[in-house]
Amino acid sequence: MTIYYDVVGIIEGEKEQLFGSFDRADCVSEIECEGDSWEEMEYTGIKIVERETTDKPDATIYNNLVSESALQAVVNAENEGELQDYINDDLVTKCGDGYLINDKDLQRTIREDVVTKSQLWCQQAEFKHGLDEDQLLKKALKAGFVTFIDESEEEALNKTGFIGGRKLYLINRKYEGKNS
Repeated sequence: MTIYYDVVGIIEGEKEQLFGSFDRADCVSEIECEGDSWEEMEYTGIKIVERETTDKPDATIYNNLVSESALQAVVNAENEGELQDYINDDLVTKCGDGYLINDKDLQRTIREDVVTKSQLWCQQAEFKHGLDEDQLLKKALKAGFVTFIDESEEEALNKTGFIGGRKLYLINRKYEGKNS
C-alpha cells in the first residue's frame, strides 16, 4: 500500500477534496498558494489527510520519484550515512516501491549521476572516439567511471524511478581519469 495525501475542506456542511498528491510537500504548497482563495469561497477546516491506496505514483508526473536501488547507490557513493538517515532527516519520503526526493541538492545529484547507457553515451561526446553505446559503456565500466545499479526485476517491471524499466548506472564522481 502507498500513502496518498488529500487536501480537504468543508463547505456547506460537506467535506470536499480540494487537492491530492502522493507528495505531502505538494499539498502543503497548494494550501499556501490557494488557502486564501478557498477561505474566500467559504471553505473551512482545510487540512491534509492521508489514506492508503493500491495506486502507484507515475514517474512522469512525480519527477522527483526514484527507485530504491538508484537512491541507495547514491547514498552509498556519498558515504553520508544510511538510507534511514535520509528518511529521518526528511530528505526523502518512501512512496510505493520508490522514494520521493525532497532535497533539491540530492535531486540534482541523482539527475546528474544516475544515467542510462544512452544518456552516458550522449554525455561523454568527447570520449566516444567512434565507440557505439555498448562499447563506450563497456569501457566506462572497466575503467570504473560508472557502476551498474542493481535495479530489481520488480522495479524494472513497475517502471519506478526517473528512468524506470532500463538498466541504470551511477557515475563515479571520484573517478580520476585512469586510462583503459
